[in-house]
Amino acid sequence: MNLTRSGTADAPITFDAVPEAGAFSVSGFTVSGASHIVIRRMSADIADGPQLTISGATDVTIDRAMFGGPYVGHPAVHVTAGSQGVRVIRSKFGGSGGTGTRQQIVVDGGSSDTVISNNLLGNGGYPQTIPQVSVDGASGTAITNNTFGYGCTGPRIAVTGASTDTAMENNIIPIWTPPVPGGNPGTACSSSKQFGISVASDSLARTVTGYNVFITDASARPYEWAGVPYSSVAAFQTATKQGAHDLTEDRPNTVTSACTGNQVSGLGSPVIDSADASARGVLPIDFRGNQPADDLDVLNTGTGSGFLDRGAEELTNCVEFRQSASEPAGRRGWHVSLSVSQTWHATRSVEIAWGDGTSSAFSAAQLNQRVEAEHVYGSFGTFQVTETLDPGVGARTLTTIASPTGSGYIPVSPVRVLDTRDGTGTGGLKRAVPPRGTVQLSTEGIIPSEVDVSAVVLNVTAVNPAADGHVTAYGHGGPVPNASMLNFVRGGITANLITVESGQVDLLNGSTGATNLVVDVEGYYLWSGGKQYHPMSPTRILDSRTAPAGGVATMVPAGSEVSVKVAGVSGLPAHGVAAVALNVTEADAIAGGFITVRPGGTDLTNASNLNFTPGQIVANMSVTGVGTDGTVTLFNSSSKPVNLIVDMEGYYADGGLSFTPVAPQRRIDTRSQCCTLAPHQARSIVLDDLGENYPGHVSSQYPGYAAVLNFTVTNPTGIGHLDVYPSGTTRPTASNLNFTSGQTVANMSMATLGADRKVAFYNGSGGNVDVIADLEGYFS
Repeated sequence: MNLTRSGTADAPITFDAVPEAGAFSVSGFTVSGASHIVIRRMSADIADGPQLTISGATDVTIDRAMFGGPYVGHPAVHVTAGSQGVRVIRSKFGGSGGTGTRQQIVVDGGSSDTVISNNLLGNGGYPQTIPQVSVDGASGTAITNNTFGYGCTGPRIAVTGASTDTAMENNIIPIWTPPVPGGNPGTACSSSKQFGISVASDSLARTVTGYNVFITDASARPYEWAGVPYSSVAAFQTATKQGAHDLTEDRPNTVTSACTGNQVSGLGSPVIDSADASARGVLPIDFRGNQPADDLDVLNTGTGSGFLDRGAEELTNCVEFRQSASEPAGRRGWHVSLSVSQTWHATRSVEIAWGDGTSSAFSAAQLNQRVEAEHVYGSFGTFQVTETLDPGVGARTLTTIASPTGSGYIPVSPVRVLDTRDGTGTGGLKRAVPPRGTVQLSTEGIIPSEVDVSAVVLNVTAVNPAADGHVTAYGHGGPVPNASMLNFVRGGITANLITVESGQVDLLNGSTGATNLVVDVEGYYLWSGGKQYHPMSPTRILDSRTAPAGGVATMVPAGSEVSVKVAGVSGLPAHGVAAVALNVTEADAIAGGFITVRPGGTDLTNASNLNFTPGQIVANMSVTGVGTDGTVTLFNSSSKPVNLIVDMEGYYADGGLSFTPVAPQRRIDTRSQCCTLAPHQARSIVLDDLGENYPGHVSSQYPGYAAVLNFTVTNPTGIGHLDVYPSGTTRPTASNLNFTSGQTVANMSMATLGADRKVAFYNGSGGNVDVIADLEGYFS
């Protein structure tokens, strides 16, 4: 191709490759007598002629071109015939091939003001006696910030033929055989013809050299100046007063960039931040398109900006931002592990947007730094997590999907699923559960069959048993645990709230006599659904024995109910509370009956929560849904009034703790583990094993913060109560269960753990008492 037509300074004729192609190919290109030309991303490779000739042309730019080799008998780029203002910049010259003529750039024929800058000038390592870059009879040539390849040639740069005003600065010039990565580091070239820069005596006028780096040792010659060879930079500087700020490296110091895969200056190389930024021919961007970058670990020793690197490629802070882990971390928790690697120490910011409107911020200033982050979601679901390095201009972003797991509570209006007295739940069969017999519960129609249930909350009542005994509940078909959930006496009516792993439950009558069983469902725990538990110090929200301000104490009348506001009181949110954990105590009964707890504003059902006879004090837990009006309602079925005391132990809403059910585990039994509690004595249960291990995370333990425990009092020698509370805290005024002398009675507690991971219990009686506690699950 021979171009003779000119453009204008404002609208140069431009040759460029389409982005998809990367480069356009030619066998030979000549610009003859034309001006204002830009040739960008050209690929030329011809062995028997010049690849690019600029003849008598003005204002021609060759940018990001690629030239093959070995250019036998012809240079790759020939600037000649009085050409003016030619720029050969950011281009790559190959060097493979055999011995012989290997000139890459020739500027001659009276050409002026040529700039050769930021080029990669390969060599290939073969000996030859002519220069790679030759300036012959030209003026004003700037050879700046070029990186020459390894190998032994004649002078890398030769200036001859009365070429004046030549500037050679910021170049990297190896006089060294090619090193093998991971192998032979190469050696210095020692031939008498192999110089870094050679300037003839007729070309010294206004010619300057400096800020170059020579990779060589004492056996090579960096300069030949006016026919005199110099064996060291120091000797050259002393004799000529040239070569200011030239440096020598005695061996290659390059590494492979993790960002580009190319060889770049290694840490500690003298080329970093040491160039003359005001040198003629310096470009605003380097061979790779990077602007000068200040290596914060290196003292700036250059001029101008002070942090321009020598050679064609600026060492930038190659920053890698990677994610190595994205995984569940405890219930409703998510953990991500990020790595930030960089070439030099710079403080970077990392922001993680968790996808729920919250974010976490971190800083990373080390060369290789891990960022470990964990987040607990307020609810279950799927969230897009966005991880950003250096938010703002130039930010790098990674994304991942978080799917936090856990178990939340879904309350239901109390519904009866089993009553062996009338055949409910038994297919119409009206028969008590026989001694040591079992009955399976069916929750069909109560719990959707397609959901993944982790546990079910049941109120179990034993009615008119033929002998003393207990009830054990467990997952259907599983082994029978060494635990009891309900203790009863012959002829009585006894109820207790239990939480059972699995949505399918078997009930075992652990007595020598038959007993009728009545079971009401209060709710269930759902994997990755429902609301989470917020434990609190037991708080009394109703005591009918106590007169309100300006009023009188009033028992709950026969056949009547009382509603208690829970949402927005005692520290609870005004909205979003799905259920509350209540310890309900009946006192001062004149006639027998039962209490039903239900969400406010809902219809009364045939379910019951606790049963009593005249003179009894009976307590039982209830995990009850909250009505749309923020209340719960308690109904007294008795024919006489009763007093009711209600203590709240916690509530369910977004952002709390997730429930993990366990097969019932006996955690303490003072009958076999020392010792019986003396009057007004406290003891504690160690629960430091609750939680799940996630090795390698920021915190390897995700502890349980509250436990579902079934407490049983047996062998009491006096009348009293049992209080359960966090270890290390002040004992509350609220009690969990009440007992009389000789009675065996149980009640569930949703006990908050103390800072020492223990739950305390207190014998509030004047006699001795044995205590049994079975673990049914925990919140974390």
